[in-house]
Amino acid sequence: MPAIDLFPYFALPVFVLGLGDEGRAACRALEASGAEVAAWDVDEKRRRAALDQGLELGDPNEVDWRERFGIVLDCGTWQGVPEEAEIVSRAERAGCELVSDVELLARSERDAQYIAVLSRTGASEVLDLLAHVYGVCGRELEVGGDPGRPVLGLRSAGAEGGYAIAMSPLKCRHTVSMTFDVALFLDVGVAPWPPCRTVEEAVALGMQVFHRQTAPRAAVINRDVGPGEAALQGLGRQPEQRLIPVSARSPVPRGVFTHDGVLYDATEGPPKAIAPIEAEELSSLHQCAVYAAALASGIPRHAALASLRTYSSRGG
Repeated sequence: MPAIDLFPYFALPVFVLGLGDEGRAACRALEASGAEVAAWDVDEKRRRAALDQGLELGDPNEVDWRERFGIVLDCGTWQGVPEEAEIVSRAERAGCELVSDVELLARSERDAQYIAVLSRTGASEVLDLLAHVYGVCGRELEVGGDPGRPVLGLRSAGAEGGYAIAMSPLKCRHTVSMTFDVALFLDVGVAPWPPCRTVEEAVALGMQVFHRQTAPRAAVINRDVGPGEAALQGLGRQPEQRLIPVSARSPVPRGVFTHDGVLYDATEGPPKAIAPIEAEELSSLHQCAVYAAALASGIPRHAALASLRTYSSRGG
């Protein structure tokens, strides 16, 4: 599979702010696509590492922001410290656009399928399970957005493939063009998710994974946490929204849940016992969520179930 071609940015000036995994991958992808790239990080160690890798730095104090088409923000390193905030403030006053690496992907891989995973505690586990299930079912799925797997370091999925992406509240804020085919809203944790200052702020930004979703696109929502229940109630007032609640604690109408170690599917009526859940190896909730995502993507029930049962978190 070819690398991702960020063709909309050919010959355009782009500034990458933050040089963690996301920022360095964005620099390489933009340079390979013909963009004019400069980058910066407030952390000197990351700047030195970027220079060692051949990336070009650009001192933000010497940049004429009126000539910059946009800024790509490394959401994995961003902390909103005063120096970072001042750089962004000056750029935005000059009319620069601030985007995430996922936004670059959305503008370039327009025909791919997209799955969002909003989970502060288990995103990598869910991504691995999605990759396994979709792969066994013959679906091409690139997964990333979690630590060590920047999305712009993935391969091009093309029109026949898709991406499953770990989203954070900050990524949601700076990803404006994406409409996810399936969005998994699982948890935001119990403490503020930096740089969000409150859980409520993280929830409000996280809700952007449902932006512009209409059927057949689907929202898979964890009903076992307060923000998930609130999201279900809020989205349920929109008749065009397709909702699939999931739970590892209790039955849920029109959703997927586990009870006494058994997976139940109630997405089309009365609950049907599907199969035992291997809770010792993998989160019951995550199995419910990935099963629901597979159904929403058009994978037949028997295939989704069979692929789940072949997965082992220890060897998968």
